[in-house]
Amino acid sequence: MVPNIKVNIPKAISSLPHCPEPIRFTAQDNQSQPVGRLKRQVKCESPTVNWRLNATVYVQLTLPVMVARTLIHRDELITRGMLDSQMLQLKAPKNIITNADQVIGLHAIRRIRQGQLITENLLKKPFLINKGDQVLIVAKKGKFEASTKGIALEHGKMHEQIRVENTATQKVIHARVFAQGKVETIF
Repeated sequence: MVPNIKVNIPKAISSLPHCPEPIRFTAQDNQSQPVGRLKRQVKCESPTVNWRLNATVYVQLTLPVMVARTLIHRDELITRGMLDSQMLQLKAPKNIITNADQVIGLHAIRRIRQGQLITENLLKKPFLINKGDQVLIVAKKGKFEASTKGIALEHGKMHEQIRVENTATQKVIHARVFAQGKVETIF
């Protein structure tokens, strides 16, 4: 990452007394990423000298980001071969992804064009259980535990509640996903 930082401090600082303590900078905005136009308060707090003023900091970052090497279709599982790294000059906050491991194994929410910047809002986590999968239904109550097989009637992510058909009784129940291919009944 290559930062480019410009600090714009008001000229009034030249008329302020020298600060005998280290000067403190504090954020005056709610930006989650330290990039773009940032507002900072400059403070001198010592027993003999006390002053404050506002400054503007312009931060640009040049860093490697993930882009699509190939066309990625909606709901397609993303693999390493679909990704490329490209240097990008970031002038404003964006939900960028800088590491391929953050993307591999996720699914595209919509079509991603070749060369397009891959951002968090284009991705979704895969389901632990897919509709039609055979699952293990686990029922627990105190020290008692029983299990049986079932068929998932819906897709499910971790801790989501889905409908499952018990293959022994053909009853449809609601169960919570707690692992790959495993659901627990809700009492």
